[in-house]
Amino acid sequence: MVKVLSKSRFDDVDDSDDKREVRYAYRGWFYVVKVDDRTYKLRTYDTDPETGIVSDPIRVWRYSETRALVDWMVTELGCNKIDAYRPSLGGYDTLDTKTLRFLNTDDGADAW
Repeated sequence: MVKVLSKSRFDDVDDSDDKREVRYAYRGWFYVVKVDDRTYKLRTYDTDPETGIVSDPIRVWRYSETRALVDWMVTELGCNKIDAYRPSLGGYDTLDTKTLRFLNTDDGADAW
């Protein structure tokens, strides 16, 4: 069972002195949720609300409760794409919401 511990808005916008040009603007939601005894940090962006990002723990795909987390993100947040950190890539990659394996893998080395 997934329990939402917090949900907070973020609006990270360039605040440089040059108001004629905005160099970046990231807006969305941070979530802290608990599944069983493990806490997860998630985020979604307004520009791509169907993508959920698991930012912590970075090896989310290794835990048995990942299935419950992914199902909750799909059902409750409306995410059809879940990105998670992939150590062999050194960055984020997309998890298949059905198999919990990275989509862009040949060897499955980082798969759950």
